[in-house]
Formats: sequence, structure tokens, C-alpha cells
Amino acid sequence: MATALRTCIALASASWLACGGAPDAAPIELVQGELLTNPTEHGVDVVLLSDEPMEYAAEIVAADGATSRTPVRSAGARELALVRIEGLEPGSEYTARVRLRRPGDLRFEEREPLRFRTLRVDRDAVVRFAYAADSHITGRFMKVSCGRGDEHETAIENFRRTVRHIAAADVDFAIAAGDNFMTHAPKMQSCPGVEAYGSGTVRTAAQADLRYELALSPDFLGGIARSVPMLYVLGNHDGEARFGDDAGSHGHFRDTRALSRAARLRHLPDPVLRYPGSREGLYYTFTSGDARFIVLDVMAGPDDYPRTAADWTLGEAQLAWFERVVRSDRRSWTFVFAEHLVGGFSNPDASRVEGGRAYHYGRGGLQSTLDETPRSAFRGEQATLQQIMRENGVDVFFHAHDHVAVVGEKLAPDGSGEGVFYALGGQASGDGRGPSWQDQPWFRARMDYDGDGAADFLGDRTGTLSPGFYRVTVRGRERIDLAYVGSDADPARDGKVVFQVSIFPDGTSNLADLRAAKSTTATKPAAENAVTAAAGARQGGR
Repeated sequence: MATALRTCIALASASWLACGGAPDAAPIELVQGELLTNPTEHGVDVVLLSDEPMEYAAEIVAADGATSRTPVRSAGARELALVRIEGLEPGSEYTARVRLRRPGDLRFEEREPLRFRTLRVDRDAVVRFAYAADSHITGRFMKVSCGRGDEHETAIENFRRTVRHIAAADVDFAIAAGDNFMTHAPKMQSCPGVEAYGSGTVRTAAQADLRYELALSPDFLGGIARSVPMLYVLGNHDGEARFGDDAGSHGHFRDTRALSRAARLRHLPDPVLRYPGSREGLYYTFTSGDARFIVLDVMAGPDDYPRTAADWTLGEAQLAWFERVVRSDRRSWTFVFAEHLVGGFSNPDASRVEGGRAYHYGRGGLQSTLDETPRSAFRGEQATLQQIMRENGVDVFFHAHDHVAVVGEKLAPDGSGEGVFYALGGQASGDGRGPSWQDQPWFRARMDYDGDGAADFLGDRTGTLSPGFYRVTVRGRERIDLAYVGSDADPARDGKVVFQVSIFPDGTSNLADLRAAKSTTATKPAAENAVTAAAGARQGGR
């Protein structure tokens, strides 16, 4: 008997055979499923979290069948377990099979396979990624749970569509823009049955944990991170602003940042474990193919609640780091991601806003400028960022916060393009009617980039109100395509390209062609025809 047991242990250790243990034991339950994150040219991280102690490892299978294994490691109850997969080939597809067991068991439980692709090093390779913004999923979940609006139930179902579409989009990775975890949420109200999530901004670690676990559940962001490696940007509602006080002014308490950051690191590994950046603010950078990606943290700069555009800042350290990164690596394409502009505009009807909260921080897109046109300088520190980006060949500044999707180019005073495009992220959830402020005159005026008297999110040519996400394709050194994919019950939009903007190496784009065709309706062929026509008319490199 002892000999048979020793043989079983040896076989299990050498070849992952299941033997011994308790064959009828319940599977280990993971709090948020397995999450793929932090992809590199040679590997990826798999995140595991359970309410009970466990031992874990993974088997990695290449497309040609070659197999490798990670060491068996252990984690305590509620301790973040990180399967670090390394030593893989760049730009290659793999399958990872995670195995779990309880301490003392011989039998490993095999989880469903995870498929992923490592980042690319070939400068001519096609790189694809998804960018999804502003799900506000925790707030929507609370409102549905408390019976406060059918529109939020529709929005949640549309977010599930976004998750499914990203999983099927054949992208290398996904970037979840801010306002997913909602640890800062002054207007959120709980009710019986969901009171554990708390009302308003989180006041306890348990509330913060529940909000992270909801957002990362398999129905929501966890569904994306099971399909492709997911990275993230912190938003203004994710609780890590540096400012706050004992009274919780504007929903920011003195301990909100510490509670939110601790919850994040209990559920997700810090990206700077893999990439150059900083833990003081969540900013980091990585590359794939001929593109550089830079994630900024606009909430890490101001020490006090900003009341004017000039009060917003990245902080000296982050701004210097950003300039150093864009100057040091001149790839053909550079993308920057931030929750919102480092500036913004003020509501002209400020007298109606109670308590001096007229300042709409980060809002306004290309027209958050001194004269409220795309031709003049941005308000606040965004002007400095724009100068750095223009001088160093940054192509697209992705930003969220306004809950509409619009793409436009920053213009010089003479009306010529500066080659830096601003892509507002839309909303990964939503009921199709856009945010509550989309019909306000002050907002529509700021979103009328082309000056034709209509907001650019109307007409589905260079923007839209439809919920969805961007599927971005970097076609080597030829061009980049920003395709906004709808997530809507309407089959004409659901999973279809609502509009597509293409940008070329000489800094030009197909925006003029799209605007010439602007109307109240749009079709996928119309958007694609504008790309094809523009592509045939442009050549050259930057």
C-alpha cells in the first residue's frame, strides 16, 4: 500500500495525473473566476482568488502542442494568487489550463482552458486591441437591485453584449477604461438585499471588496479577462484620487484612496510588476508591434479638489515620466489613455449649480479650449500634454468620462491638423439614449467638433450615442483603424461597426470623408467605403 501511494505521488508530481485525494469533493470556488492580465511579449499573468486556501499551477500548451508547466504554489484564504507565465514566444497563441487543489490533497482540479496571445515584437505585425469605457456597472447593478429604473437593466444587458463582442473580436488584449469599480459613488444608494455594498462612497474594506468582486465577476469584466488579457485605467469614480477630507466633500473621504487602492491590489496585480511605471499613481507603459501604449492616472496629481481647469495636473513626477517615455521610443504609433482631459470646461449656466460645483472636470473634449473651438489652446495642463504629444508623434489620446463616442483631431490656429486625434470612449454599458446630459445645449455645443451645428455624436459618422467599444487595429506601418462596435438590442448595430476612423502615417485621416457623408443614419458599408477611399489617396510615413 505504501509503495502504491509513493508511486501515485511520483506520477502526480511528474505528469499531473489525478490520483488519491477526495474524488467527490466540491470544486474550489473562485471569487471572480480566472483573470488574464498584464500580457507581455513572453508571457501573461493569471489571477486567482478564493475564500479557502489552495495550491495552484498551470499547464501551457503552444499551437504546435509543445507543453510547459509552472511550479505548484500556495495561497491562503482571500490571498491573491498569481500564476506568472513566462518564457513564451512573441506574437503566439497559447492555451493555459489552471489546476487547483486543497492543501493535503493529491488530486488537482482542472479548470476550463484559457486562450491568449502574447504581445508582438515584429514592427510589421498587425496589432488589435479593444478599448471599453465607463461601464458604471456597480451603480447600475444597485439601481436594478433596488427597483430604480428599467433603463439600467437594459444597460446591464448591453454591457453583457460588449463582453461577448470583445471576446469574439480576435484582439490581443483589452483596456478597461475608468469607472468600473465605483468605490467613489456619492449618489449610489443601497437597499435591503444589497446593503453590504454600502451607499455612496465606500466606508469599509468589505464594501470596497464587494464592488471589485461584482465588477470582476464572469458576467462583467471577468468575462472579458477570461477571453483576452485585460489591462485597466483608473477613473474618477474608482476612488484613488489624492484629495479627500473627513467630511467627504464631493464624496471623497480622507481614507477613500487607501480603501480603494487596497481593494484593487487584493483583486488585481499592480501593472508595474510587469511594466515600467509608478505605484504612486497608476501609470505605466508597454509596447506591442510598432505601437507604444501609455496609461496615465489623472486622479493622482491634484492634492485638493480641483475647481478650475488650471487646478488639474498629473503632478511633476508623472508629467516628467510621460515626457521622458514619449521622447525615448519613437515607434510608428503611440497611444495615450487617461480617464479624462487634464483640464476641462465650466458650465456657462453656473448660477444654477448648487454649492459652486459648476466646474465639469475633464469634460468637453477637443473644445475644452480657451475659445471653445478645436483651434485654440486647451485649458489647463492638457495644453502642455498636447504640445508634448504633437512634438513627439503621439497619434491618439483615448479618454472617457463623457459617455459618448466621438473622434476628432486637434487643430492649429490656422485650421490645419496637428496630427493628434482625441477619441472619446463612449460607454460599454448604456441604454442607447446616451448620458443624461447629452441633450443639454452646453454639452452638444462642446461636442460639435466640425462646427456644422450638430453634436458629432449624432449621425453615426464620427461619433455615436450607442453603447459599445472601440476595436482598434494597428495595420503595421500602413494605418490604424478605430472601429466603434455597437452593443445594442438593435440588430443593425449590435456587433456591427457603427463608425470607423482611419489614421495614416503622415498624420492625416478619413475624418473629412466621413463628415462629408454625415447624415442622421449610417451603415457599416458607408463607414468602410470612406476608409477605403481615404486609404487610396494617402501615402508616406511620418
